[in-house]
This record gives sequence, structure tokens and C-alpha cells, in this order.
Amino acid sequence: LAQASHRTLLIDADLRQSTVHKLFNFAPDRPGLVDLLAGQATMDEIITPTGVNNLDVITAGSLAPNPAELVGSNKMRQLIEVLRERYDYI
Repeated sequence: LAQASHRTLLIDADLRQSTVHKLFNFAPDRPGLVDLLAGQATMDEIITPTGVNNLDVITAGSLAPNPAELVGSNKMRQLIEVLRERYDYI
């Protein structure tokens, strides 16, 4: 999708066994989705360009004691709504 010039965001929402940070060689302690949903990071801090045109990534971030609750939270829904304005595909 990114190669077809669509603004694309990949979110690693596997908060138990995240691996997307490994695919892109990002530091495992990089702030990510968990940190944002816990109020410990901003959206701009967690969105990382990949070096591929039109492809950004949000890693899972810190370990979550309650992954299912975070992914199903109102904050997650609000995040997706905001991101829809910035990206063609999430």
C-alpha cells in the first residue's frame, strides 16, 4: 500500500508478543502503543517513520499488565479516529 503512494500506518497491537520493532530494527524500549494509551507518551512520540516512503509504524511499546483492556479501550478508539485523518490505511 505504501509503495502505491498510500499513507500507511502499521500498528503492532500484539501487546503480549510484539515483534514489529524487530522487523524494522527499532529499539525494544521505544515508546509505543501501550505508552500512549497509558498516558506516558504522545502520538507524535510513538509514530516512527520506517525509511519506506509513506510507511510509518507504531510499535507495541512497554509491557502491558492489561493488554486486552488497553486495545479495547475508548482511548484506542479515539486514537484510531485521529489517525484516520492522517493515514489512508491503518
